[in-house]
Amino acid sequence: MDKFNNEERDYLTSIDDCSTATLGFIFDKIRSVIKEKALAPKVRENCPRKFIDYFAEDTNRDIFINTTSQHTSSSNTITIRDYYLYLLHVAGSPGLRKEAMLISTFHNRGKEARHQRFHN
Repeated sequence: MDKFNNEERDYLTSIDDCSTATLGFIFDKIRSVIKEKALAPKVRENCPRKFIDYFAEDTNRDIFINTTSQHTSSSNTITIRDYYLYLLHVAGSPGLRKEAMLISTFHNRGKEARHQRFHN
């Protein structure tokens, strides 16, 4: 467990943290953004229906964690984690700015396409 701003937590404890706690945190944050009534029009406008339906369903949480953490290399898991953290960062998810200080992103369309297939 890590201390961040005098708050103990077990997610996003380092730049390479892809633990089940971190992946669960990401799923929960995406789910809360999708369910936020004030953000609903923006979410519908910018996210595919399949994406919204997937993260709106709480029973997909374990599937998301297991599928994401089953990648053969930790760098793939980190890239996927960063993809979703970036999404949350751009969405302005409350409480995320502190946790995503060390986020990395990519500008390679091939990698983006592979991530889009992750949930198709």
